[in-house]
Amino acid sequence: MLLSTLIGFVTAYIFTVYIAWHLTQEEYAYYGIILSVLSIASCVLTSGIPVALSKFISRSSSVSLTLLKSSIKYEMLLFLLFIPSFFVHPLLPAVILLIALSSPFQGVLYGTKRFKEVFVANTASSILKLLGILLVVLGLGVDGAVAGFLIASLSSFLLFFIFSRRENMCEKREDTGSFLRFALVSGITVILFSTLHNIPLLLLSFLSFQMSYIALFQASITVARIPLWISSAYTTAVFPYIVKERNLAESAVKYLLIFTTFLTLALVSFPELTLSLLFPSSYLKARDMLVALSVAMGFVSLSYLLAFILKAEDKEGCAVRCVVTGTALLILLSVLAKDVVLSFVLSSAAMLVLLLARTLSYFKGFYTSYLLSLIPSFLLLFFLKELSLFSFLLSLLLTKCVTLAEARTILEKVLRK
Repeated sequence: MLLSTLIGFVTAYIFTVYIAWHLTQEEYAYYGIILSVLSIASCVLTSGIPVALSKFISRSSSVSLTLLKSSIKYEMLLFLLFIPSFFVHPLLPAVILLIALSSPFQGVLYGTKRFKEVFVANTASSILKLLGILLVVLGLGVDGAVAGFLIASLSSFLLFFIFSRRENMCEKREDTGSFLRFALVSGITVILFSTLHNIPLLLLSFLSFQMSYIALFQASITVARIPLWISSAYTTAVFPYIVKERNLAESAVKYLLIFTTFLTLALVSFPELTLSLLFPSSYLKARDMLVALSVAMGFVSLSYLLAFILKAEDKEGCAVRCVVTGTALLILLSVLAKDVVLSFVLSSAAMLVLLLARTLSYFKGFYTSYLLSLIPSFLLLFFLKELSLFSFLLSLLLTKCVTLAEARTILEKVLRK
């Protein structure tokens, strides 16, 4: 499951970066808005039902048709919310409908532990999505990119449907009320996180920023999301183990913390190099924006795992309140200050502080100190980018990767130059 998730993230990343070379900045900004709508829709439609079906089906030896039918009805009701996406792009409702229809059958495979079939379906969809690149190169522009999503969604639906039909299904009485309540609650946290890092693009459009500025933002957020993509896949893999054994929470945070810190600092330290490798030269103006968004997404990545730790302890309400607060703060600050980037940094930092306050009991002194020091260190990177080397060395010291003497030697060599 982790491997198929990573493959999906990598192909999506290749797709989003590559087409930037074949679209104008205005077209790329429009694509960014389409992608934000599609990401929110996908998260809403896939974050609840598959998890709920996995839990309820695994309790019995057969698949309940009652739950499957309820799941399809639930997904169709959610789909109605996204019919207005037609006004963003005519093909979007068809893509979203296929995602909604795929979700229940994907849940059946989760519940029956058919992870091999899930891997095949997800991988095939990810590869077929790349056909959109060919359509863009052939001159279809944004329409070609959306057509790639349509082809991928159709393949997912067909494969999930075919694989799930092999299972034994029977009619039996089920408590559909508790099933749907669980589906709703389990999806809320993931939906809120998706909204948090997709809504800035919509806010830029709502606040009437120029399309060229939105294109720069889309390029920056595409790169800055890398830590969150890894965090999402990692959290999905470790979540079942955290549920069973509370002591594993500290180890889970330890490894993600070190990875996120180093990756974020790398993006902050070399923004121009990163942009020049991935995007045309016209996107180099997004240097400062990439620094800020990398810091924000570093906060969001750590918050994602902390929220799931609370969920493992049946404290979903705490996680939801923290993420709602962060999202509301983002919208409020963006509207008042007219600065979406700065608002994103401050609201994501505030959300991490709230989640941290709820989960500090899980960690011993060393990781408590490190988590607390990380927030002001990253904020310093945003406001005083020249301190990136010093913050980087501080992180090395805290993670015990270098000694104090080694850090002093590194600083002396740099200062001599």
